[in-house]
Amino acid sequence: PVIECNDSCLCSIYCWNRVVQLGSSAKLECFKTQSKGLGVRTTDKLIAGQFVCEYLGQVVSVHEAKSRFSQSDLTKPNYLLVLREHITNFSNPHILITCIDATKFGNIARFINHSCSPNLLAIAVRINTNVPHLAFFAKRDIAPNEELTFDYAGGYRDNYKQETSHGIKCLCQSETCFGYLPYDQMLFDESK
Repeated sequence: PVIECNDSCLCSIYCWNRVVQLGSSAKLECFKTQSKGLGVRTTDKLIAGQFVCEYLGQVVSVHEAKSRFSQSDLTKPNYLLVLREHITNFSNPHILITCIDATKFGNIARFINHSCSPNLLAIAVRINTNVPHLAFFAKRDIAPNEELTFDYAGGYRDNYKQETSHGIKCLCQSETCFGYLPYDQMLFDESK
């Protein structure tokens, strides 16, 4: 994870390590895609490494995320994002899970579609608390009017499943497309 300067730091509000907390200057808009419903694009050129936006929503427990997901209509879009951070403490490696539900409360980031070859990178950023902010940064230069995308699996290919009862066909049209959208099996598990 990335930890930005915060209230405990003596630096200026304009410190180079205060990026996400200062907000984004990227000009974004929702638009109707040809095959994926709503999407998000930039109206100006974005530079590789530029902070684009944050995925905002309600931070909920794993139990609440499972409950909300089980009550959702799987034929409609869902905006429940499961962030898995792999903590590599050699004596006790583990996965830290944060669930963000943008269904009722969110911002434009909830409409960013998946791609198997995305132009955005999702990074967990901490500011003042241990609860991460999910920030999107440009992986490369992005042209005006280009659709913004990120990898719903966060680059972990084992999260890509073959067609199953949960499989939703991927429409990214990337040359490296895996065929189906990644999903988090945890949301389908019966255990609480």
